[in-house]
Amino acid sequence: MTMAEVVAHVRKQALACEELGSPLYAVLLDRLADDLEIGGPGAQLVAGHEGDPGPSALALRLMGGVHRLVLQRRAPSLAMFYPSVGGRGAPDEAWPAFRGVLADHVVELRRRLDQAPQTNEVGRASALMGGLQHLASARPGPFGSSRSAPARG
Repeated sequence: MTMAEVVAHVRKQALACEELGSPLYAVLLDRLADDLEIGGPGAQLVAGHEGDPGPSALALRLMGGVHRLVLQRRAPSLAMFYPSVGGRGAPDEAWPAFRGVLADHVVELRRRLDQAPQTNEVGRASALMGGLQHLASARPGPFGSSRSAPARG
């Protein structure tokens, strides 16, 4: 991919995040695409990855690296926007903190780009199937019901 193709990939991922109900990632990825076009910190991070194939999820690998920093409490200014750590900030206000994290953690985030994210939601959910089937056979009735199971006798 050329840098223009990377920008298009990031914008496509932003739209997918919007459609999937992740407004934070949608906004951040859209602004990241703008940053790539002007040669900002995001462009420094992805430099050398322009040749990565589209299915390698370059945008998600970058977002995963940033999220890891948030989870490790190493990006406190950004954490206030991430629901996974209790943040509730407005997505439109998150960009300056996100851009700062990109600039402050270039070396580490570049290393993270070499690690593929787990993006197969169906594959992750399939591990629950066996346990749910066991629960369904052990206790008939709907899951999450406040009613107790019928007495067996």
